[in-house]
Amino acid sequence: MISSIRIYFLGTGGSWPTPQRNTPAIAIRVDDEAILFDCGESAQVSLMKSSLSMMKIRKIFITHYHGDHYLGLPGLIQTMSFYGRTEPLEIYGPVGSSSLLSNLLSIGYYSLNFDISIIDLHGGENMDFGDYSVRVAKANHTSRRFPTLLLRRMF
Repeated sequence: MISSIRIYFLGTGGSWPTPQRNTPAIAIRVDDEAILFDCGESAQVSLMKSSLSMMKIRKIFITHYHGDHYLGLPGLIQTMSFYGRTEPLEIYGPVGSSSLLSNLLSIGYYSLNFDISIIDLHGGENMDFGDYSVRVAKANHTSRRFPTLLLRRMF
């Protein structure tokens, strides 16, 4: 049973960050686990400024592939590795995520001390994680190459 839930608004500024608002990233902490929804370019800096440790993130959900929603992944993952992360990380996203993210994460010279699983979602899934679940639906958005996912009714 869940004893505490905290929400961290790490970035709400849309595709154009400002000094006051970063690109999209919202974290939800469920007891001792954190789930990140989208990972804009500033996500790791916002996490460092918050009381939430990036090392608590176990799952990342990417809603769609506009750059402001996922281009923070390489930096966040490299920083997790620099800090000595060994826990596995799961990344969920629209169909095509495994190919796109595998390519993105292969850029640069670094080695990881943890496993990353990339899971393609089609929409319509109800994913049960024990104390909580995530329901996935397709949404209309301007990204035609990769579909957009709407994540709802988590708790």
